[in-house]
Amino acid sequence: MQPHALNGSNTADALLAQIFKDHGPLLARDALARLMGFSNTKAFDQARRRGALGVKTFKIEGRKGVYALTSDYIAWLERRGQHG
Repeated sequence: MQPHALNGSNTADALLAQIFKDHGPLLARDALARLMGFSNTKAFDQARRRGALGVKTFKIEGRKGVYALTSDYIAWLERRGQHG
């Protein structure tokens, strides 16, 4: 779904529900990179290091990789929809 398609809370709620169903409350790096439209995880990692993601990521002790809250990703989509 394109970010500009989020024009109402019902759409956002439906999208949130679908992503929660597919991924749960956390998005791992690979899924987040794909959902944000990065061509590969290397480009995602570079944007993350520059602080240019727009979604807060974090590490979980004892697990590899970075994660983001699914709800933070949805909020990012909504913000992009308001500006574009």
